[in-house]
Amino acid sequence: MCIRDRSKYINIFIINFEGNPVGGVIVLKQPLNICSIWIGATKGKIGNMYPNELLHWKVIEWSKNNNFQYCEIIGADILGISKFKAGFNPGLRVNFLCKKYNLFGYISEKAYTILRYLRG
Repeated sequence: MCIRDRSKYINIFIINFEGNPVGGVIVLKQPLNICSIWIGATKGKIGNMYPNELLHWKVIEWSKNNNFQYCEIIGADILGISKFKAGFNPGLRVNFLCKKYNLFGYISEKAYTILRYLRG
């Protein structure tokens, strides 16, 4: 696990396997002692290992060791992602998102949602 402290506002966590990066996340350090796992990517399952789970768990440990009050895992508006993220804490704190759309934006989002559902 490699932590790169880019500033007082952001950290980049990178996980390596056999000397090669297999995943990483960007963590935002928010006011009021909140850290947010903002965006990340991994190569998925490698053999019988799950680097994404380890990566998120290490960020949660890091946030606890650095006295953050909360560690948010942002963006659980897709069922598979929300199930993955709920696995780290069954007592979730629900947040809401409010968006302002014009008619084209509303129709585009609904079409995208329907297409994703149809494609599985």
